[in-house]
Parts: sequence; C-alpha cells; structure tokens
Amino acid sequence: MVAEATVMCDGIQAALPAGYHRILVEGDNKAVIEVIQGHIYIPWQIQTLIRDISNMIPPNVHCLFQHTYR
Repeated sequence: MVAEATVMCDGIQAALPAGYHRILVEGDNKAVIEVIQGHIYIPWQIQTLIRDISNMIPPNVHCLFQHTYR
C-alpha cells in the first residue's frame, strides 16, 4: 500500500507543473483507491501520503481516482 500511494503521489506531482487540469489516476490496489475516494478508513501506514495527495491537488484541478485490474 505504501508503494502504491507513493507512486500515486509522485505521478500527481509530475502532472501538476505540466499544467494539466483534469487528471485520471488509475491504480490496481483497490484499498488505496478506496481510501483516497473516502470509502474506507485510512490505514496508519499511508495516512501522511493520503493527506499529501489531498493537499497537493488545487481546487481548479479535477482529479479522478479509479481502480483498474492488472
């Protein structure tokens, strides 16, 4: 979960300076996606990463998180 959340954070950090205003984040770790979507409780291992992801997305950027199968 930590690796998936870290990569997600890195990807968003790379997309924002490029000027994207609509971002689709896909991940194969369903638990991490559901945590970001607010559907399940945030495990302590990734609380800081999830908070960082939420705080780095400006209000004018639409960011959709979606689970995909491998």
